[in-house]
Amino acid sequence: MIKLVLPLALFLTEAVILSKTTPMNLNITQRLVLPKIPSASGIEVLANSIYIIGDNSPWLFQLNLAGETVDQFQIYGQKNTTPDTIPKAVKPDFEAMTVVTLNGTSNFYIFGSASKSPQRELLVRGTPNEPDSWTQFNLSDFFKKLKADCQLSDEDLNIEAAIATHDSLYLFNRGKNAIIQFSLHEFEAFITGKKEVLGFKTNTVELPKINEIQTGFSGAALIPGQDKIIFTASAENTANWIDDGEISGSCVGILDLKNFTILHYAMFRENDAFLPLKIESVAIRSCTSHKMELLFVSDQDGGVSELISADLLY
Repeated sequence: MIKLVLPLALFLTEAVILSKTTPMNLNITQRLVLPKIPSASGIEVLANSIYIIGDNSPWLFQLNLAGETVDQFQIYGQKNTTPDTIPKAVKPDFEAMTVVTLNGTSNFYIFGSASKSPQRELLVRGTPNEPDSWTQFNLSDFFKKLKADCQLSDEDLNIEAAIATHDSLYLFNRGKNAIIQFSLHEFEAFITGKKEVLGFKTNTVELPKINEIQTGFSGAALIPGQDKIIFTASAENTANWIDDGEISGSCVGILDLKNFTILHYAMFRENDAFLPLKIESVAIRSCTSHKMELLFVSDQDGGVSELISADLLY
C-alpha cells in the first residue's frame, strides 16, 4: 500500500498557489496490470461493472469489480478486419468517455481527442449489450465550431475527459486546461442533424506543475449528488499532443463546477518522490461525505496499462 499524505505547503514551490485548497490523503490499495487492454485511456463504473477504453483500440472492455475482463464490445471499425491495436497514424484516439441517459437507457459517449483531423474527430455512442446500437459520428463541424467559439487553436485542442449531468456535457481540454460546457440535449440534436446551432461556455483552470512541467487534464468523474467533480491531471514533457514525452507524474483533485475552483488536490507520490505514472482517467466506485473509493487507469505510452484502486480521504 502506498500512502500519500500531502500538506499543501509542500507544493508551493512546485505549483501555482491554489489558495483555497485543503490537504487530502490518497491511499493506493492495489495496482493491477491489464495485459489485454492496450493504452488504457478512459474508465467508467456502471451497474457493478467496470468499462475501459484504449486510445488505439476498437474495443470497449467490460471488467468485474475484481478487475477481471469478462467481455468486450467492438465500437469502431469493421468486424473481423480491424486490428486489436490501431496504428498511431490512423487511430481514433479515444480519450474521453461518459455515460448519458437517453430515453431511459444508459448510453456511452466515447470521444476522440480531436488532436488530429479528421482521424480523431469522432464520437461513438451505444450500449454495451446491444451490438447494433453503436453509431459513429463525424464531429469535424462540431470541433470547428468549438475551436472558433472557445478561441482554441488547432494546437490547443486535445480532449481528454468528459462528464455528463442531466442537462449538460463537459469536455476537459488538456491544451490550456479548459473545461467546455454545452447542452446535452442540443448536442444530441446537433449530431443527429436536428439542430445547427450549439452554444458553448468555457472556463480555464490553473493546475499545478510537477518538476516544472505543467500538468494537464487527463480524466474526470462527476461526484454523485454534488456539483463537484474528481479530476486527474498528468505532466508530460512533450512539445505537442501527437508525440509522447517523458512522464513526470500525476495529480488528483476535486473541483467545484459552480465556480470552477479547485477545492482539494494531491500528487501521486511514494517515499517523497513523484510516481512517474501517467494517470489517464478516474471513476468513482463509492462515495461518502469524507471518503471516496476511486479507480484509475494508467498508460505508460507503449508500456503496460494498469487499473489502480485507491481510497481518497478529504
